[in-house]
Amino acid sequence: MWGLYVRYVLLMLLLLPTMAVLNAEFSWLSMLVTSTALWPAAFFGCFALLFFLVSLIQNKGLPYLIWGSKLKLSTAVWRRFNLMLVLLFVALAWFGWLFSMLLNPQLWSLYKLYAQPTFLLLWPLLGAWLAMARPSSI
Repeated sequence: MWGLYVRYVLLMLLLLPTMAVLNAEFSWLSMLVTSTALWPAAFFGCFALLFFLVSLIQNKGLPYLIWGSKLKLSTAVWRRFNLMLVLLFVALAWFGWLFSMLLNPQLWSLYKLYAQPTFLLLWPLLGAWLAMARPSSI
C-alpha cells in the first residue's frame, strides 16, 4: 500500500511543477478557459485526461511508470489504482467547476485552499489500500 502511495506522491511532485511551467510558458490553459475561476477545474481535468490517455497506451497506468515493476503487483491492482486516480481528478475538476459557479468567492477559495489538497493527499492513500484489499481482475 505504501509503495503505491509513494509512487503517486513522486508522480505528483514531477507532474504538478511540469504542468505549471508548461502553462506559464505556453499559456495553454488560458487559451482553453477564459475565466480564471475555472482554471483549477481545467487543470485537474487535464490531469484526468493525462492519466486516462497513458492508461490506454500502458495498461497499468501512469503510476506504474515510476519504478512500479519493483513492487511486483498484479495488473489488476495497478489498473484499479489508476482508475481511482482518474476518478479523483475528474471529481476535483467537476467539483471545482460546480463550486466556482455556485459558491461565493470566499467559500470557493476555502475549497481550493483546504479541500482540494486534502483530497489530493488522502484519496490516493485510501485508493492504494482499496486496490490492495481486493485484488480481483478489472
